[in-house]
Amino acid sequence: MRGSPLAAETLYFELPRDLSGRNLATARLLFRDAGELQYLARADSATYVNIYKVVPQGLSYQLEEVGTETVRLRVAGARLVPADAQLVSVDVTELVYDWLRRPGTNYGLVVRTRDRHGAGRGALLAGLDDRQKAPMLEVHMEEVAAKKRPRWRRRRRAPPVRYCDQSGLETACCLYELVVDFHEFAWDWIIAPVRYRANFCRGDCPAVYMQKYAHTHIAQQLGGSVGPCCSPRQLAPLWMLYWDNKNNIK
Repeated sequence: MRGSPLAAETLYFELPRDLSGRNLATARLLFRDAGELQYLARADSATYVNIYKVVPQGLSYQLEEVGTETVRLRVAGARLVPADAQLVSVDVTELVYDWLRRPGTNYGLVVRTRDRHGAGRGALLAGLDDRQKAPMLEVHMEEVAAKKRPRWRRRRRAPPVRYCDQSGLETACCLYELVVDFHEFAWDWIIAPVRYRANFCRGDCPAVYMQKYAHTHIAQQLGGSVGPCCSPRQLAPLWMLYWDNKNNIK
C-alpha cells in the first residue's frame, strides 16, 4: 500500500488468527465525528457514510463498496452533533466475515461521505492522529457450544454382600452363603441355571439388632407371643428353563 494514493485514507485492522467466521455474530466500525459530518449537515440533516474495501488490482489498488450508513444529525444548542452522542456506528459484518474466511484479502477499508445529492467529501477519517477519535472495530463472537457428550447413567454399585463364616463364632442373625448345584443333585431336567446362590439367614435377634446390621430383617409376631426371628430382608425370583413331563421346555 505504500506509495498508493489510498494509503493515507486506508484503515487497517489486524484480526486475531484464532477467530472464526462461523462464530461471527456482528462487526461494527465505530468512530467519532471529526468535523466533516457537521460540515455536511449544515445543508442537510442526513449524511451518507460509505464503506469500501481495498482490493488489489495488478500493481495498484481499487475500492469496492461494501456498505452504506445514513447518519442523521441533530441540533444541540448552536452546534450540530450526531444523534448517537457523536459516535457513528457502521455495520461491517459481511466484510469482517470475508476477512475471517480469507485473511489474505484483508487490505483494509476506506470510509467516505456524501450528501443527499451524491456529492462526495473525500476520506472522512484520513489523517486522524487523536486516539480518542481513532476508529475502532467492534467484533462480537458467538460462544461455541461445547460438544455434547453422551450422558451415561452410572449405575450404583450394590454394596458388597457380607457373608458370615459358618465355622465362625457369630451367634447373632447373619447371612450365610449357600450355593445349590443342580448337577450334584442329578436334576438333569433343569436346563438353566446350572447353579445359583440360595443363601440363608441364621442367628439370634437381640433388640434393635436391625439398626446395626441392615442386611437382616427382624420380624416380630403380633402380641409378642413369638420373639423376633432372623429372616431375609429381600427375596429375588429365580427364573428357570426346564423339561416338563411331556418333554416340553418351560
